[in-house]
Amino acid sequence: MIWARAEGTNIYDGRGKRYIDFTSGGIFAAILGNNHHGIYEAVFQQWADLISAYGAETKVRKRYEAMLKEFTGYESVALFSTGAEATEAFWRCMRVYTGKPGIWGGLIDPDEIGKDEPKPIYDSMHGWTLGALVMAGKMRLPTPGMFEALSADFLPSHEAASGMIMEAYHGPSAQFHRETPTMDRIRLLQKDFPDIALCVDEIQGGFGRTGKLFAHQWYLGTDDALEPKLARNKIDEYLKILNDDYRVERIAAIKDVFVEVLPSSAFSLWMKVHGKEGGANKFPRVLKKDQPAQWENFLRENHFKK
Repeated sequence: MIWARAEGTNIYDGRGKRYIDFTSGGIFAAILGNNHHGIYEAVFQQWADLISAYGAETKVRKRYEAMLKEFTGYESVALFSTGAEATEAFWRCMRVYTGKPGIWGGLIDPDEIGKDEPKPIYDSMHGWTLGALVMAGKMRLPTPGMFEALSADFLPSHEAASGMIMEAYHGPSAQFHRETPTMDRIRLLQKDFPDIALCVDEIQGGFGRTGKLFAHQWYLGTDDALEPKLARNKIDEYLKILNDDYRVERIAAIKDVFVEVLPSSAFSLWMKVHGKEGGANKFPRVLKKDQPAQWENFLRENHFKK
């Protein structure tokens, strides 16, 4: 099939036949679908102002970097054009910083380290450049010298390794495969080799599929007996009827809703602690930035939850 045009989650060939685009639902970089009106308007407006800035600072770049820092908590960020470029930059930085040429690619089982013929237990995908393919365990360069040290069985010795890299997806088909035992092995590696830097590739996919990023977390205050699951289902059901925006978001983006039922004293005490008692003050409708973590800590410290 040769793609001719696309809209939303649909692809059309030259004869106008429609296909469902399974790549626009979270895989790769098209999570909002094809020909999204908001993206089109934003790109058109930016095109009129500035098409390319190469590596120069712009207001948009600085704003995006600030958003990334706020969201991740990182002290600094660097923007790249592709994933392969980013992962190779990690390897180059580690080689310069440590003076060691090698890297542990894919996911390494600690039991394999030190063996004569160690094998990564999973395939990975970091891009199609030479370095990215070596890091993913997809090729071995038999050339004597430095490249042999870089790719020898993809598991150089601890003394030769400058870093290790893993990802949440398996191969170009993007099959999610990380489970608790796998992460336990990663934690063990970090504990045994604290001087080895860890790079996590494709982390945005892992967040979206395993956490609560695309979900609502509701806290309900009442002194009456209330079953959280029943409250969740009823509120979710009625909001879909009463609020069109909510209904669309629940279908397209918000994959789940989580509810915690708390005594009303939890909310009044929070307001008192923050010096906002009285009818003129309201508990925040949406907890932003550091507020979710502060609220959760408050609930545990005051024994409203374990």
